[in-house]
Amino acid sequence: MPEKERESKALKQLEESNAVRVWLMRGVVGFLGLIFLGGIAWGANDLLSRESPQPPAEPLHESILDPPKTSTEILSYLNEAIRFAKEERPKYNAETVFTFPGIEEDSPAEGEGLTVTGSHAEKIKTAFRLAAPELEEYLSGTVQKQETEYGGDFVPYLLPVNAGATDFSELRCEFIYYRCEACGKEEGEPQEVCPDCRAENAYKIAYRDNYTITLVFAPDNAASKAMFPPRSAEEVAALLGDEVYDRFQARGITTSTDQITVVATVNRESKKLLALHYQKKLHVGLGLAGKAALEPLGAFDLEFNLLEEIKNDFTWPAVHISERERTMGRNESAMLSVRLDAPEGAEVVWKSSDEKIVTVDQQGYIKTGKEFGEAQVSATILVNGREYTDACAISVRIPAEKIKLSHRKLSLAPEERAQLEAVISPAKATNQTVTWHTEDPAIATVDKKGLVTAHSPGTVTVYALAQDGYYRASCVITVKGAEAWHEKNRLSLSSGWSARRKIPPRS
Repeated sequence: MPEKERESKALKQLEESNAVRVWLMRGVVGFLGLIFLGGIAWGANDLLSRESPQPPAEPLHESILDPPKTSTEILSYLNEAIRFAKEERPKYNAETVFTFPGIEEDSPAEGEGLTVTGSHAEKIKTAFRLAAPELEEYLSGTVQKQETEYGGDFVPYLLPVNAGATDFSELRCEFIYYRCEACGKEEGEPQEVCPDCRAENAYKIAYRDNYTITLVFAPDNAASKAMFPPRSAEEVAALLGDEVYDRFQARGITTSTDQITVVATVNRESKKLLALHYQKKLHVGLGLAGKAALEPLGAFDLEFNLLEEIKNDFTWPAVHISERERTMGRNESAMLSVRLDAPEGAEVVWKSSDEKIVTVDQQGYIKTGKEFGEAQVSATILVNGREYTDACAISVRIPAEKIKLSHRKLSLAPEERAQLEAVISPAKATNQTVTWHTEDPAIATVDKKGLVTAHSPGTVTVYALAQDGYYRASCVITVKGAEAWHEKNRLSLSSGWSARRKIPPRS
């Protein structure tokens, strides 16, 4: 065979081979493209079919017992909480804080600011006003602290409220508030429009864990004077200190108290007293005469107010496990930790309510077994002869991850029925329980097995909730008028096709 003919034949074979490779490559790319697009479509459909979990609304717990309402009930409740604290003796911390309210530039409101009388009264008041920041810092601050450990005796420092309901101008027990469901802003009263997120009618009633009890004594009340006698001249002199006595000669110190308020915080469930604060205004009057370089000021009388607050705070023994609940598979292990409010060296005792489900050692190391089920792992401490416990709920199961319905949309006629099927994934999820709901039973209802019955024209969402995880899947039901439905089905039949659905016979 001539050389040129052989070259031509080889070139032709090469071209054919390249063409085969090109078509093969195109086929592979096309196939992969179909898989890729199919994956995107499947993923998008799966994503669109998923809805946010919808846990049931938590019930509103006003209180285990009725909250105190009348003045007598509020006062009795507070004194009972004080008595209980004295008996149980939690950790106690107290401090007495004085605050100087400052000096007004203009004429102060009645009972506020600084009053000076004497031959150089205006100059002296101007000097005090110029030195107001330093004076405020000097006269304000904590002057006394008390502290006892768990089981300590703080009874001498804790004043009971020895007064009757008529001794107060105001008694309040507060625990109700309103919360914007859109942004979480809290208010004492519901607002038509949230000032933060501008949501309308979004405030819902809510309840705090603690009562805030406020008692305001009536003016010039004998009970308040007995509970909170004015500070002595010696106590005021100690408060003024050497900074004043090195510059002035003091005389005739007088004191009086008014605007006395008691504010307490009590846990609603346990009735444990968490805080008890006494607030009062201390009015001080005294005569001063300048010494040395200040002698030209002469003698003058000075009156001022101090805000005094005695803060009694309580820390009760408690165990806090790091998790309130945990879902685990079979033959898995994990570690729980605790935070203690307890005396140093308190021993934690761990326990499982069902060791077939989960075991726990004395370091908080937990391990599940071969069985599915629920169990409680608890941690307990002993303080002053009383046990304090916290627990973590352990659920051993294969958790549900999503739920899907057989239809996302259905069109029905009045009184027509259709069966919806719910599928939970993964198929091996331990809890396959589903509950069915309709948003408007006047349009369509659904029974506990997913059977939908149409009633009147309109559009309504019927949805299923997985009991595990509260995953939700919905179907939009459109109920047409009878004439429109018959016309649709007539056209469908005339075009040579019909849409069949599984509709159980009417009973």
